Formats: sequence, structure tokens, C-alpha cells
Amino acid sequence: MQGNIKRKVLVFIDQMSIGGAARVTSIMANELVEYGYTVTIACDNIKYPIDYTINKNVRIVSFHKKRNSIPIVSSLWKEFSLIALSREIIKSEKPDLIIAVTYMVFSQVYFGSIGLGIPVIAYDHTSFSRNLGFIGNIIRFHLYKHADQLVVLTNKDQALLQKRSFHNTTVIYNPLTYPEFNGNSHRGKFVLCVGRLNSWKVKGFDRIISIWKDISREVDGWKLKIAGDGSESSIRTLETMIKNNSVESSVELLGAISDMENLYRSAGIFALPSRVEGFPMVLMEALSQGCPSISFSIGGAIDEMVDNNKTGLIINDNDINDFEAKLKLLMSDGTMRTRLGENASKSVGRFCRDNYMKSIHAIILKSININQ
Repeated sequence: MQGNIKRKVLVFIDQMSIGGAARVTSIMANELVEYGYTVTIACDNIKYPIDYTINKNVRIVSFHKKRNSIPIVSSLWKEFSLIALSREIIKSEKPDLIIAVTYMVFSQVYFGSIGLGIPVIAYDHTSFSRNLGFIGNIIRFHLYKHADQLVVLTNKDQALLQKRSFHNTTVIYNPLTYPEFNGNSHRGKFVLCVGRLNSWKVKGFDRIISIWKDISREVDGWKLKIAGDGSESSIRTLETMIKNNSVESSVELLGAISDMENLYRSAGIFALPSRVEGFPMVLMEALSQGCPSISFSIGGAIDEMVDNNKTGLIINDNDINDFEAKLKLLMSDGTMRTRLGENASKSVGRFCRDNYMKSIHAIILKSININQ
């Protein structure tokens, strides 16, 4: 570390149980410890268990407040209480720098840190083309300008924000979850989709199930498998879609899978039918394990990860007919699948953790130095 000074970083995040933001935060925290930082994660560890592996030297503090019992004031009370709690944690931990992950957490931490003289980095994990409602848009397109630095996931998002006069943005791609797999693997005749079932509309699971209705009639012996946890309500919704499309015999909801690495290695094809994504970890994970992929462009975000027709197939957004046609082609052409898969695993080295941490380390030092 620069000057051998041991810096203290305090990371705020809503939970460390599910999702790409939590996964990346666990990687970042663990690697920061290896870089010589002292790291504390403040998260809700009461309502949500910590399901990602955290280095034993990372300190965990609880960032949780119960809701008020009166529904009308519940949300406001919770927000104000979390602002107050964030200030207590900051004053107790005395960090050199704060990283606030996700937009609602940033708003709580930003107001909680006012007057304390500690730089705050906002780390956003969602595409800026996604409409997150009135409050979310106010935070992301206005309050974020007050962050010392704003980390975004794609050049596409940075360009969008620069048009809105943002001058504090840095693009940092998500890091690899698994090492690149370049060995031989038996791949089954199934198309894999991965994501939280509660977000089935954003993840486009309704679209892939509808597409599968026609595909299953023409390409024999293949199955569609969807991995991810979700509420009973979301599971029932998807099961109803599966039934209404008469594909019960060839579509399977796998639930949460503990060994995703091997699931990617055994999948014949990975499909990403999402309507919106930031920088999808699931696609990068599939590529790293040599799984041939097909995805919508998602406003150009996928172009920064995949080289069309070389490391995967990219379909123009919302062109359902082309997605269906290209998926059928990929399912029927083993040579294409092999070529795309081999190229995919060789293409992801630029997303290695070393490159990721060099970027994180640089933005931390930049933020601290600006404020000294």
C-alpha cells in the first residue's frame, strides 16, 4: 500500500445474503484485507444471514433497525433511524473512507456522514437505464453528484451520466467469481437461466418460458432449467406460466444451487433473457466456465462483456423472434456451441480480481487524497 499506511475502509450494504452486489462486496472486502486495509462491513445481519464467505479479519457490524409498528410512518421511521445508525457506526469506526453499496444505502450514509469529513464512494450495481421510481431516480441522478466518487459498472452508464454533467464517475467492471475453466466437461442438453425468482420480470423468465413453448416442439431432448431462490408467490407465478405454456415436462425450477460452478460447466447453453442488467455476474460466471451463451444486448451493456458471434450471441433488445431463432440454431449446432464456449473461457481474463482490485485501490487512494 502507498506509503505503507494502513487505511481503514468502512463498507455499508443492505445485506450480504443474496445478489450480485453482495457477492462483489464479499470479494472486494476479502481482497482489501489482502491489500493491507482494515475493513469493516456494516450490513443487516439480523434479518439476513451472511451467506458469502468473508475473511475472518473483516469486522462485521449490524446495520439493522426494526420498522415502526405503525404502517403509515414505518418507512420514514426506518430511513431516519438508519441515517442515525449509520452516523453512530461511522463515528465509532472512524474510517478513512466509506464505500456505500446500492443507492438507498448511499442516501442513508451520505446524510449520516455530513460534517464528519470522511470521503464517501457510492458503488452502484444497477443499470442507469432502469427506472427505479421517484426516490431511486432522485438519489441516482441528483444525490450521487455529491459522492466523492461514483462507481458504475459500464461505459454505457458512464456516458449516460456524463450527459447529465456527472464528473465523478469511474467504471469498474465486476470481478470474476470463479477461475477460468479450460478443461473438458460433459455438457448436458439443457439451457440454463440464473437469477432471483422474485425479479422474474426484470430477469425475463416470462420471456424465456414463452419462447420455450415453440422451441420445445422443434428441438427434441432439451430442457430449460432456471436456477435461483424466490418467494412462494414467485415460484407459484412461474409455475403457472410453465403450465399455461404447456411445457411442464421440459422446464424445471431448480431453486437455490450451492455449487453453481459445476452447474455452469454441465450446462449446454446459458441464456440471459433479461430486460435490464447492470453488468450481469451470472453471464460472466457462465463465460468463465466455458458455457456458450445467448443474451439480449441490454442497451449495449453486454457488448462490453461479449464479442458477438465469437464469445457468445447477442440479440437486439426485445427481438423475441431472433432470440428464439438463434437459440434454436445454437441448440442444434454442437460445433458452434463448442467454438463459443472455448472462446468464452479465454475472453474473461480482463475481469480477473487483480485488475479489479487495482481499480478499487486506485479509487480509494484518489478519494482519500482529494480530501486531505
